[in-house]
Amino acid sequence: REKMTDYSSVKFLGTNKLQTITYDITVKNNKKDAVNIILKDQYPISTNKDIEVELLESSAAAINAEIGVLTWQTELAA
Repeated sequence: REKMTDYSSVKFLGTNKLQTITYDITVKNNKKDAVNIILKDQYPISTNKDIEVELLESSAAAINAEIGVLTWQTELAA
């Protein structure tokens, strides 16, 4: 999981701050055979009413917005 600085930004809108953070997740299969994997990642959930968190892209992941978990099920080739 690597933070992509090219797509991350901070903007100020009046007294509000809009911050966009982008991550790139890379998964590699070093085995001889294809493998099925379940990949889970999380994003922050705010309990403070003054802070809003919005997921902009999920890349076809199953989203559990209650706990902020993204789940991908995929098969990686050898």
